Amino acid sequence: MLTEKHIAIASLILAIVGTGLLFLFNQAIEPNELEIGTLGKSNVGERIKVGAKIEWALEKDNYILLTLDDGSKIKAIKFGPSPEERQIAKPGSFVAVVGKVQLYKNELEIIAEEIKRW
Repeated sequence: MLTEKHIAIASLILAIVGTGLLFLFNQAIEPNELEIGTLGKSNVGERIKVGAKIEWALEKDNYILLTLDDGSKIKAIKFGPSPEERQIAKPGSFVAVVGKVQLYKNELEIIAEEIKRW
């Protein structure tokens, strides 16, 4: 027969195990932070994070196109940018970009999921 003590112990164990699993899932979900110069075709499809200075930016109604520079350069595109991302995405700004590496016209680029101040 289950007593209050058994239920409390089971609840505590489940809370500890659940917290541990959330921590592990978060570590697995967090993208690798890489330098632009280290990116290659082997990274295509990989979700990454880069920190760089915006060298050039083009803002359109439904996207922003950026050239990022951390000593090496790569283009990044963000579809459906938020007002905050539009405000941040200006030449000279230092940003962290999270997204997937893709090939476009045989060149690497990042399809950005988010753009934040760095």
